[in-house]
Amino acid sequence: MRKRENKPYSVVLALLCAMIVFNGCSSEFRPGNAGVANLAATSAQAQSPVEGSDESTRNLHNKQFTLAQLQEDFGGIRETMANFHPRLYTDEEELETLLASQYIQLEEGMTAIDFYRVTAPIISASRCGHTYIGLSEQDSTTFLASAQFLPFNLYWQNKRALVNANALIPQLPIGTQVLSINGVKTEEVMAELMQNLASDGENQTQKIRAINDGFRYHYAMDNPTPDEISVEYIGPDQGVKRSLVIQTVSKSDLEAAGDSVWGHMSRLSRENGSSYEKDHAYMRMASFYPSGGASVDSYKTFIDDFFAKVKQDQIENVVIDVRDNSGGDPNVAAHLLSCLEKTEVPYFDEKSGSYYPHLMKPVPFADNRFSGKLYVLMNGNCFSTTGHFLALLKYHGIGTLIGEESGASFACSDASVTVNLPHTNLMFKSSRRIFQVAVEGLTPGRGVFPDYPVVATLDEILSGKDVEMAKALELMEKP
Repeated sequence: MRKRENKPYSVVLALLCAMIVFNGCSSEFRPGNAGVANLAATSAQAQSPVEGSDESTRNLHNKQFTLAQLQEDFGGIRETMANFHPRLYTDEEELETLLASQYIQLEEGMTAIDFYRVTAPIISASRCGHTYIGLSEQDSTTFLASAQFLPFNLYWQNKRALVNANALIPQLPIGTQVLSINGVKTEEVMAELMQNLASDGENQTQKIRAINDGFRYHYAMDNPTPDEISVEYIGPDQGVKRSLVIQTVSKSDLEAAGDSVWGHMSRLSRENGSSYEKDHAYMRMASFYPSGGASVDSYKTFIDDFFAKVKQDQIENVVIDVRDNSGGDPNVAAHLLSCLEKTEVPYFDEKSGSYYPHLMKPVPFADNRFSGKLYVLMNGNCFSTTGHFLALLKYHGIGTLIGEESGASFACSDASVTVNLPHTNLMFKSSRRIFQVAVEGLTPGRGVFPDYPVVATLDEILSGKDVEMAKALELMEKP
């Protein structure tokens, strides 16, 4: 490959080479998340307009880049993928073909959003859920405030797109099946959206959950959204295909109607917690990532206190809920494993290098190790460290897994670095090394599969029914 010196993207490569921001194998990357490092800020970015200002909006939607600038930002992505990314699940031939085909789509005068639409399929082709590209925090805020969105959100269920949120178009009540948008079948729309999202290997459950929670956002990011669109649909109780022309709306329009850009399908607590019933104890492990003043030690204390009470009260059934847990610190997950393991087993495989040498040795039993009946609730948003944890449970036959295929499994790549590309200012995150737990025989590039597959329907979600927990309670009653 031709050597390029003194180009802006050399800043990106130098930072990726010199700086490692290790996040403990976790990933929760929704546009607008705080705390993302802007490592490649230039003097132009330092003088960027205030978020939400008219000038900021003009810059996002109307600022055009030269072909040379676009090629240089693209080169930073290409060089990083070639020189730093582990490519754990990447199809090398597919990625190289896509890099070539997307490169020639670059055109003089593209905007940052145009550039995102060209490069997102490349990130998806990395087949790494810790690799990401999207608008910067500032531009994401501007986009949300200025873009036009579909007035409805969709929920993908059994290959059907069902309206799950809509406060503005009475003709499309909740449960309506949308067949097409602007003449494109919804299954094709879904496939295109999924081609712009990254996940580990061939996993689909995490992508589907991301789209279900933010269909409107992803559709607007991936498609120039006109003021008016046409939809074909079948009402929930009609069985007759109909068509309708509707107006797209702004974020403020949605909020004024009591709706949101996001679907908010999850009713699960975002905080760790516990409860104790007569026949079982419940632990909500929403995250393995200590934040908001918490620490690894405080997480360990939470876990220890829970199992101490389980032992004291002689509770025979425990439910651990890791649904929507996107990962975190392996030290926390390993401590939870110490309370559940049947024999002392190592957490990480030796292939994971020297980051956690103490976790490559057998994890010692916890003082209040649980040996009763364990039920673990899981879904497609179980990612990174949570995938590792579930893989260890599955491999060692610890507990009964209930839910859907997780978003990650025994191996992933992380130790990620995040930069902002020098010209377009897109946020680019790339993983750097592989982390693998000490198991064998699980399917590479797929999630951990549950012992009892359970996925809620839209009706069950809207009625507040917790089908995974219901299955756990049902199993408890069996001898």
